[in-house]
Amino acid sequence: MAESPAAEAFDVVVSDVRMPGWTGINVLATLARQSRRPPAILITAFGDDNLHEQAERAGAVAVLDKPFELDELQVLIDRVVAG
Repeated sequence: MAESPAAEAFDVVVSDVRMPGWTGINVLATLARQSRRPPAILITAFGDDNLHEQAERAGAVAVLDKPFELDELQVLIDRVVAG
């Protein structure tokens, strides 16, 4: 898969884990092939220890379990973008 020039335009990626035809783990695998890999945060209503470990091994900086407060997500995004 060729690198997408648009990938460099993102400071952070937030993705759900379960989506029609695609998963957050697929998103992480795609990001791993980019020369500039933006940090990724996954969100899920189906989080368990196995999913959290799999996501972290695939490169997620965090996994938030639903329901969560939007302020919690914003704080996490701010922290990740700030480095």
